[in-house]
Amino acid sequence: MAVPPRLIMSQSDVVTLSNMMKMDWDHYRIPSGSSIRKKQVMAMSKQRKNTTYLLKIIVILSALIGIILSALGGRDSFMGGRTVFMYFTIQSNIAIAVICMIGAYLLIKNAEIPAVWFLIKFVGTVAITLTGVVFCFVLAPTMGILAWNIQNILTHVVVPAAAVADFFVTGPYGSFRRSDALFVTIPPLAYVIYAGIGYVRNWQFGPGFNFPYFFLN
Repeated sequence: MAVPPRLIMSQSDVVTLSNMMKMDWDHYRIPSGSSIRKKQVMAMSKQRKNTTYLLKIIVILSALIGIILSALGGRDSFMGGRTVFMYFTIQSNIAIAVICMIGAYLLIKNAEIPAVWFLIKFVGTVAITLTGVVFCFVLAPTMGILAWNIQNILTHVVVPAAAVADFFVTGPYGSFRRSDALFVTIPPLAYVIYAGIGYVRNWQFGPGFNFPYFFLN
């Protein structure tokens, strides 16, 4: 007489099945927004890594050289001399260069990327984009050929273009909430407040100018 199959599972069978189901669920489930926002490992191909390294180097070197040339340009030049660090252009160039350096370090170390870094990179990229757009479409047309010296091209064109490209190559691996978009308003609004204080206190952004840009006068 055939022995009927065992219908009652032992405790060990239950534990084994439970573990298998848990493994399958962990493999297929989509992480929640909160877990995505904690930390991410930068998983990208070798080609993309090399591309983002190159773009980050372009951002860092262009910002550094552009800032140095601007500072050496003298107070009589646009955004030159010791007051160079009072301008949004230079401040946004410094910020994005530092952000790129931190990103490159994390990539080299193959470290987990804090979600806050992606948010800061997003804010920095928007700020440097604003720098490029305002210069090319608002400031440069009023300055003529004098606008297109090497330092202005580096800080207003090369750095913004490379930074935007790097943002999309790197990819926003963290999840952004709609409310995160509000953070991009912090740098320009903070600078408007800074420039307003300078205007009231008669800070000299340039020879005879207590404002950094004519549209803030």
